[in-house]
This record gives sequence, structure tokens and C-alpha cells, in this order.
Amino acid sequence: MNRLIYIPLLLAFVLLCKTQADAQQAVFHNSGAQIVITKGADVNIQGSMLSEPSNNIAPKIKLNGNLSVSGDIINHSDNLFRISEGYLILTGSGTQVISSNFSSPFLVYNLELNGTGTTLLQTNVRIINDLNFQQGYLDVGDQDLVLYSNAFTSGTPGDQSMIITSGTGRLIKSMPQQEDITLPVGSTAKGAHYSPVDVAWQSGTFYSNSIVMLSVKPEKLDANTSPQNYLEKYWDVQVSDVDNPKANLTFHYAPEEVFGDSSQIYAMRFFENNGQMWPRFDGNLNPVTHSFTFATSNFGKFTAGDLGTSDFSDVIVFPNPNNGAFSIKVIAPAEGMMDMQFTNMAGQQLYSGQIDQGIHEYDFTNSPKGVYFVKIFFSNKIVTRKIVIR
Repeated sequence: MNRLIYIPLLLAFVLLCKTQADAQQAVFHNSGAQIVITKGADVNIQGSMLSEPSNNIAPKIKLNGNLSVSGDIINHSDNLFRISEGYLILTGSGTQVISSNFSSPFLVYNLELNGTGTTLLQTNVRIINDLNFQQGYLDVGDQDLVLYSNAFTSGTPGDQSMIITSGTGRLIKSMPQQEDITLPVGSTAKGAHYSPVDVAWQSGTFYSNSIVMLSVKPEKLDANTSPQNYLEKYWDVQVSDVDNPKANLTFHYAPEEVFGDSSQIYAMRFFENNGQMWPRFDGNLNPVTHSFTFATSNFGKFTAGDLGTSDFSDVIVFPNPNNGAFSIKVIAPAEGMMDMQFTNMAGQQLYSGQIDQGIHEYDFTNSPKGVYFVKIFFSNKIVTRKIVIR
């Protein structure tokens, strides 16, 4: 059982931190003991914090009070911070790094941004309770920042305090139940621009492992062929382990990120599988709120461009020929439901219903072998595809 170091060792800990401040590093060798920062207590490390295990037993810090660190946090322990009520406060003025030589994520109960610099993640970080925005940036780099199911954000996220996804990393929100949220992301590569995404669910079945994943890039999406009217930013929104998800996504941008005539720029979603397509939302960017809303049941990369990039539609049937089980992929220039008919060679209607964008599976394995037709009724045309059942 670990020994608890109460007030005497806590004082020694504070003295150690102050002694090591000029050297810009506080080192903990505690042979498995706990350092307890009691509720209401504030400990300030004016430099980096390095946790080094002694005799292969890792030190642990139990936060009921607040621990402020202005330098790097280098964790060589299996789990440095015990779950508690206190805050780990990042107060650096330059680049602050959170790193670990353990493969397990860096776990912290409450995390507060309160510096003037940027904290870069070099290990995955999971937040159990609160991510508080005061000032400063949290750059996930090539790691993932995970907000647990009960975690929330507080403070005032904005141009001066936000999450940045500069690399391949993502902001991930665990969502075991339907919950409307704002994901506080942005970028600083071309000026500080807060670009959050509001997620308002219309429907969906959620599970204990359901998550929403998001990254934002301050650049024109390569696939966007808009020549002169486009948004120099795109968001990648993914949903995992949610059945039949549908949501209103509202994307916020800065006016200076619009190139060309904003009245000619339309919201779009990009698909990378089975070819490229740009389903268009039937509306312009909002020049007053600097945002656009996309109602969708299909997730991917969202941005905006001119109408010429997106104004087409198509229907793809695969596999074809088939045994009666096949999928229909609908590429549409706007969101919404469309009428569909399935007929035989004699023109007899065997099935009718509605279909929207995306991929839909059908089973007509009980139908006789032969040639059939599927018709999709778009707003401006009817697309017919021949289907061969063998």
C-alpha cells in the first residue's frame, strides 16, 4: 500500500519546486508514495515537471488542490495524476509539451489553459471532467485529445483560447447518449481563428462506445476545384458506433478566410470513397454570423466552394450484375429525400419508396433472374439505371 505524504512532505515538495525553479525543472523521486495537494491548496512549478520512478515504482500526485506548471510535463509514470477534484493548470508563455514514455493515455481529471503560449501534445490525453479555457492554445499535434462521456468544456473558448488540430490528431468526444455539443476547435497557422462546430442531433442510436471525432485545417481542401470563390478552411467530422445518425452541423469561420464573392460560395460535403462528389447544401454562407449549417446523415469533410464544383448528381449500382442483393449510391446536389422506383422489363412497379444521399442496401434475391430498372427522381431530372439479376 502506498504511503501518503501529508503536510510535512507537501511542504518539502513545495520547497523542492521552488528550489528547482531556477533550473527550470522539478523532479519527483518518490518510490511509489503519493504527493497530496489538498483541496484549496495551490502549488506553482515555475518550470518543467519530470516524474521519474524510483526502484521501478512510479510517483503519483493526488490533486484536490491546483497544480500550475509553466514548463513541459514529462511523465515517466504509469499514471501521474489520481482522479480527484483539482486542476492541472498550464501557464506557459512559450511552447509547453506534455509527453510520456508510456503507451497508455495521459489521464487528468480537470485541465485548465491559462498561459499565453501553446501546449503541444506528444502523447494521447484524456480528460475526465472539465477542460477550462482561460487563455492559451492546446495543440493535439499527431495525438488524440479525448473528452470522456461526462466531460464538459468551460471558460471562454475563442480566438485566444482553443483546441488546435495541426497534425493528424483529433478532438474526440465520447457520446454514449444523444447530446448537443459545441466542439471548441480553431487554428493559428494564418492568424488566430476560432472555428467551432455545433452538433445538434436530430436522431441516432448511441452506445457506450459511440464517439464524435473532429479536426480542422486552415487551408483549401485539395479536392475543392473552385477557382476563385471558396473557403480556405475545412473540417473533418466523423462519427463511430452510432446507428442512423442525423445531425445539424453548424460550422463557424472568420470573414478573412473567405476568398472571392461570398454570395457565390456554397456549403459542401466531400466523399473520398467510390470517387469524389460534392453534395451541396441549398444555401450560401451567412455573412452576418459567419457560419453555415449542414443537415446530414453522412459525415466526412466539410467546406465551401462555388456552384460549378458541386452541381451534379449520379446514381451508381454495385455489384452489377448481382444475385438480387445490391447497393445503390446516390450522389445528389442537395440534401433531402428523393422518390425511387424499382421496375421489371415490362414496366411493372415492384417497389417504390424514398432515398437520400449516400449508400443504401437492397435485397431482391426472391425476384426472378432478369433485367430490372431503378429510377431516382431528382429535382431537375430522372436518372435510370439497369440492374441485372442472375
